[in-house]
Amino acid sequence: MAGRRFLDTNVLVYAYSSTEPDKRDVAVALLGQEVVTSSQVLGEFVWVMHRKFGVPNDVLSDIVVGMGEVFEIVEVGTAAVRKALRLCSDHGLPYWDGVVAASALLAGCGELLTEDFQNGRLFEDRLRIINPFAG
Repeated sequence: MAGRRFLDTNVLVYAYSSTEPDKRDVAVALLGQEVVTSSQVLGEFVWVMHRKFGVPNDVLSDIVVGMGEVFEIVEVGTAAVRKALRLCSDHGLPYWDGVVAASALLAGCGELLTEDFQNGRLFEDRLRIINPFAG
């Protein structure tokens, strides 16, 4: 079921910060694999890295360009918003988490790598939540 893997914001943040070295090592290793993320996740990443860690916008721009060269970035459009709203209604997700899950489903991913959802949770019988930082 695994197939394509979708990265959530927290994985990207750990990869580019030094606050938790063990999580950073795991996240950096994931960036070297064939992965997918979304324009929403990139936006959240930029906001966190600038606001919390003070990374300048020009540096973030270079990082985002580099990410686009290494892995697939899917755009969040109307289909993702509609699917997110259904996931929120069906599963009680907060809206932005619903958009992440919807984007992963629409991208054909079998795994959503994040620490923000319940590890092992399954959406639509095809998207499994995996916490890559769980022991």
